Amino acid sequence: RTTMTSKIRKMKDILDDILSNNMKELTDIEHVLMHEYQDEVHKMNEHLARLQEVLDEFEKKGQHMESGDLMSIYNRIQKLKEIPSLKLHHDHPTFQEGSGQMDAETLEALFGKLTVPKYLKNSMQKIHPNKPKLAMRIQKVKAIHVPDIDRCRHISCMKSNKTWVGDELGNLVEIDPKGNELHKIKTHHFRQQPTGFHAVTLEDELLFIDQYDDSISKLLSGRKKKTLIKFKEWTPISIHVSHSSDDLLVGMVDDTQQKAKVVRYDASGKELKTYEFHEDSKKRLYNRPHYLSENINGDIVVSDWEKQVVVAVGMTGNHRFDYDAEGGHPPGTIFEPSGICTDILGNILVCDNNDHLDDSVHMLDKDGRFLCLLLRLPSSSLERRIRALGVDDSCNLWIGDVDTNEIRVYKYLE
Repeated sequence: RTTMTSKIRKMKDILDDILSNNMKELTDIEHVLMHEYQDEVHKMNEHLARLQEVLDEFEKKGQHMESGDLMSIYNRIQKLKEIPSLKLHHDHPTFQEGSGQMDAETLEALFGKLTVPKYLKNSMQKIHPNKPKLAMRIQKVKAIHVPDIDRCRHISCMKSNKTWVGDELGNLVEIDPKGNELHKIKTHHFRQQPTGFHAVTLEDELLFIDQYDDSISKLLSGRKKKTLIKFKEWTPISIHVSHSSDDLLVGMVDDTQQKAKVVRYDASGKELKTYEFHEDSKKRLYNRPHYLSENINGDIVVSDWEKQVVVAVGMTGNHRFDYDAEGGHPPGTIFEPSGICTDILGNILVCDNNDHLDDSVHMLDKDGRFLCLLLRLPSSSLERRIRALGVDDSCNLWIGDVDTNEIRVYKYLE
């Protein structure tokens, strides 16, 4: 994973340098052309001014003009008959595309190909003989009551079948499959309410945000913590650990509350990439990246309830799509996304918490197209206020209820 990730970043850096050099050269060419055009405009304006002077003199003297004056004006007109030559016909630069095709096979030949030994392929087929598919009917597997949380906000599922649950007060509780409390820690959140403020690494280590010192820390054995990253002038509000690279994705807002971004770090806390603006329009991607996740294709999907969209960008920063609930919402109603996660098929699952509609879970494909309402909780039901989502290694969907402090587990793939 490290080798492939490093290789793709080097390729991107080279392409970025080529693009940057070309753009710089085009900017220099524009400056040269503008300077030449301005010189030509200046020459033409001077010529027009001299013609205007002759015309003004002719109109001023009119019928009282003497023959000498008339001859003088005639001579001046003869000198001005020749219009200054303009050098406006430049050959503009053109972009000549390379002869190679831009397709997956060509790029894979440059990047390299992952070779899997035959015996491992056979073993993998035993683990996943067939890809799961969406079940005809979603089935509730169990419900777990967690008494020591106050309004569940986020869920992090672990490989060990244990789960971390975070609440509105910044409490983090680790539970076993039966709901028994194993550990509890307290975090602080002053400027932004807790949302997607914790995650687990590939080794099931807990990472969490604490706004007491605007830091991200790792929980070590013995309940000790190790600070990984401290932020200045920015407040972290959401985190996610990549299942492919172990990179850390952090959503944050600045101290003025006017800017927002997502930053990628490696496992040691070294900054790798910032996602803040649209590549073309340079408009801001996010208002409040409250929840985020990474899909199997490398896309970073962000639930931004202030902007009322799900925003997806590729690993290199290209804007992939904005989902505003088109197809999954009645026209004219407001989309209020919160918890978000992805599954083994690349589906995107996101909570919708519009106060005037039933709380629901939207399922999108990897390109942001609405597939279905995976779950709808009628307003008349006691099970209706959901904010937190998570998917475990068994493809079960975990949902946290705000009002009942209940975690419900559903089977939706088969």
